Amino acid sequence: MITASYEVFMVVCCVVFALISVSNIGITIIKFIRYIRAELKGEYGDVNKALIIASVAGAIIVIVLSALAAYISIEAVVEIAVTRGQNIERF
Repeated sequence: MITASYEVFMVVCCVVFALISVSNIGITIIKFIRYIRAELKGEYGDVNKALIIASVAGAIIVIVLSALAAYISIEAVVEIAVTRGQNIERF
């Protein structure tokens, strides 16, 4: 049986993980935009289109995985809350 302190610990961990995932999305977007602008201006030498395409793909993968991690964390919190509510109603 899961104790209340373990449920609180799980909720705190999931919320922190969701916040980290959301901030990771923001950081990735900001760094990606800055890199693409610098690359298109030619600050790193000749414009490398393959590198731009690879960075776009990498940014999309990081954003999707971070969004999925945030979604799973929020779902876990909701599931714990619903389970906790059902346990309270039974007694």
